[in-house]
Amino acid sequence: MEPEGCCSPTVPESELYRSVQAALPRGSDQHQPTDLCNKGMLRWTLHKKVQNNPVNSLSLLWVLIKELEKAERWDSRKFIIPLLHTLMYAIVQTAYIPDELYKRVYDFCKRLLTYPRPYCTLGLNYTRQIKTERLIPGLMYQRMVTAEQKLKNEHYPLQERVFVLADPEVFCGPLIPVLEGDLEASGSTSTGFRNPLDHMRSVVQHSIQACLGPERCNGQKLSQALRDKDAESYFQEVMAIFERSLEEGSRGEEKSLSSHLQELYNKIVSDSDSEPLCGGPLYNCPLPNPEMSFYLWTEDLDIWRELFKWFRTSSVSDSFSCLNQDQDDFEVDEPTCSAMSADMARFSIMSNDSGIERDLPSSFDTSPTTSQDNP
Repeated sequence: MEPEGCCSPTVPESELYRSVQAALPRGSDQHQPTDLCNKGMLRWTLHKKVQNNPVNSLSLLWVLIKELEKAERWDSRKFIIPLLHTLMYAIVQTAYIPDELYKRVYDFCKRLLTYPRPYCTLGLNYTRQIKTERLIPGLMYQRMVTAEQKLKNEHYPLQERVFVLADPEVFCGPLIPVLEGDLEASGSTSTGFRNPLDHMRSVVQHSIQACLGPERCNGQKLSQALRDKDAESYFQEVMAIFERSLEEGSRGEEKSLSSHLQELYNKIVSDSDSEPLCGGPLYNCPLPNPEMSFYLWTEDLDIWRELFKWFRTSSVSDSFSCLNQDQDDFEVDEPTCSAMSADMARFSIMSNDSGIERDLPSSFDTSPTTSQDNP
């Protein structure tokens, strides 16, 4: 967790608006490496402006939804996808989102369902995410940090890793080792996080704030109290509360997630402070960078080789050990395993028939029973 009082200054909405406009694609862009680099730098600068202050993140959300609604009115579709991706990433990081803003984002994503692909596909995906996030605030942040930082728990065992596959024609010369070193170092040194307990404190902090908001939660007091507590036990408790809320929501049961988190918040803060528990500024919990691996993408098989090497590591394969316990649902035959263990070698078989029924031998039976029994 970052030291208290390190929040960046409040950025005016007008400045955020100019930064968003500068990062949008323009008709004059030629999609050359220099143009892509400039746009990436502008997005990085925008991210830096908002990552250390919850107020800035919330202001950015209002700017983005207004720009998306304007792009919809003017039918400027080339702006929709970059704005929408930026919006969803900002939602994950924002400490608390009022219900009015959730509703506007949800309504916009739902209107995208009437658009052609890829807009309707993104609209469907993000509509589902916003609906769940509105019901269980902080869920996307919790799952992203838990998966990317490999935090052990019983409720969400999935793990994620980022593979950067770079085109050699775009990244060449001395730029490659610099970018590779920066990406690999960012996973362990970014945003001041030092160990899994820091990530767990961040998940607890963000989960409580996202649900209770500034009226029922004092972010600074919560952050101070978590430094002196057993963060892992509170992390496991928060994960259990969220999992229970997901199950209750799928069954249509109306139980308050906020009441459970309010009790947990009171327990954490009241043990260390007798001052009033409610009301106060929220504390920022920026997303830590995941572990990233950089590769030059020279052929399509590269991604499968790297994924298979990662999957064979003990830390990942243990997460999927449950697959071997149920052979009815997931079966892998011996030839397939042998092929995979040979480093994903590809095999080719020459076929002599044309695939047209009239060209098949007269003795060949095309009945469904024979074709199923034929090895």
